[in-house]
Amino acid sequence: MEGPGHPRLTIRDLTWLTIPAYRAVWNYLANMDEVSNIIWRLLPTDDPLPH
Repeated sequence: MEGPGHPRLTIRDLTWLTIPAYRAVWNYLANMDEVSNIIWRLLPTDDPLPH
């Protein structure tokens, strides 16, 4: 869903030091009430998210 009433968050850069910190950042982003889409087009190939 996009358009008015469906705000999105675009990630340009994401940095963390530990996997628990990484999970905490994503948990925070996923629980933002006003955001319906999270977009990260430049996802690094070694990012733990797809695994």
